Amino acid sequence: MRNTGGPGGLIASFANGIVTDNKWKCTTRAIRNWHTTGFDDSNWPVATIHGGNSGPSRVNRLSTNAKWIGTNYRNADSFYCRRNMTYFGEKSSAGGSKSFFNHSPNCTLTCKIIII
Repeated sequence: MRNTGGPGGLIASFANGIVTDNKWKCTTRAIRNWHTTGFDDSNWPVATIHGGNSGPSRVNRLSTNAKWIGTNYRNADSFYCRRNMTYFGEKSSAGGSKSFFNHSPNCTLTCKIIII
């Protein structure tokens, strides 16, 4: 995807009910090991919600509870988002992989968004 100077954002929903919302954190800063489970993101800002999954920006087959999120600077060339959670129960799968969640009850979903 080529960004011609317009706004960027992330929207997602997962089979286990997790959606992009204000429980995520997003930054424009690339920080070493940001994607690891043990990373301390306490200084990261809460994701800015730019809109819901409705109207002209609706993405079919995603939960209507999912929100368009990102940093407060909508025209960023790239940004990084993560969400921490405590997970109990059966492991989920993504893309055919059974290791989407690690064996620890504390898990992190991470996304790196680069708009070219």
